[in-house]
Amino acid sequence: MADFDLETFIKSPSVVVFEKCRKADLVLIAQHYGISVTKQSLKKEIRSVVWDRLVELGIFVLPDVQPELEQGGAAAFETPLIEEKEERPQPVNLPRFESLSPASSESVVGARLKICLARLHLEQEANEKQEAREAKERVQKRELEHKLAIRTLEIEAETKLKVRKLELENAATQAVATPTSIRHAPLSEHYDVRRHVALPQFRETEVDAYFNTFERLATALNWPKDIWTTLLQCKLIGKAEDAVATLSLTDSLNYEVVKAAVLRAYELVPEAYRQKFRDYRKALAQSFVEFAREKGTLFDKWCAASKATDYSSFREFILLEEFKKCTPERKRESLSTATKLAMLYRIVFY
Repeated sequence: MADFDLETFIKSPSVVVFEKCRKADLVLIAQHYGISVTKQSLKKEIRSVVWDRLVELGIFVLPDVQPELEQGGAAAFETPLIEEKEERPQPVNLPRFESLSPASSESVVGARLKICLARLHLEQEANEKQEAREAKERVQKRELEHKLAIRTLEIEAETKLKVRKLELENAATQAVATPTSIRHAPLSEHYDVRRHVALPQFRETEVDAYFNTFERLATALNWPKDIWTTLLQCKLIGKAEDAVATLSLTDSLNYEVVKAAVLRAYELVPEAYRQKFRDYRKALAQSFVEFAREKGTLFDKWCAASKATDYSSFREFILLEEFKKCTPERKRESLSTATKLAMLYRIVFY
């Protein structure tokens, strides 16, 4: 196919040449006649826009069509048969038509414009319906989550009220059933331990934390101090249970003695806390806030185990730590002292 020449086409517009134009040629024609098109559009769309504009400018003239074709709308003009302005021989297989009037040309353009507008209107309505449906679904989801949260809070409140009501009823029943002669007896003498054995499960990996939780719970519920060991021993397992079993009957009823024995069994002595504090390092998945809090907790446990309550005692155990690094093996004065030193030795070197 010969190259397209814009100047030749302008001087002698030809429908045949126009039909053979490439997309780039159509863009050149549009730019020359000031027709607004984009290079990203399809060739078919550019050709339709340029054709309509050239017809409006009178460069091309549409032929007359039969009445039945006029009723067919814009589809009848997708491949219009037109005459050129210059007299050229018509193909033998095509009929000869006369030019359309300007009014007929304008009606075709108007029909196409109406179709485009109707299509855009339908697409806009579909998009608006889709957005409205999605917005409605989001609102319904938020309402459902809100109702679920409210219902959860209501259930928790109802549960607390029921528990409190049962506690008050039990307290009233016990007050009525208790004889007057023993109503003012010490609480521990008629304290029902069975009602309070549902304590948190003892965990051997968090012994010191378990004691802190137990003490806060016992203080909050006003449990008598002399039954703390009874409640505590119901939950002890493993080395903690064995350590308490070795105590005498009198010592097994003393909470502080029982606590110290369990902590010794798990080697939770000042040296163990010191090593945990010194060796603790930040994990990759741990934030600096969590690391600082855990580091501070380990230091507090070290100070508490060393009984450092003031500046003097704090200074003493810090200097003692530095001093121990330079001292030889310690002497053993008694069996208990030797046992403690052996435990410390195993913590340090094993």
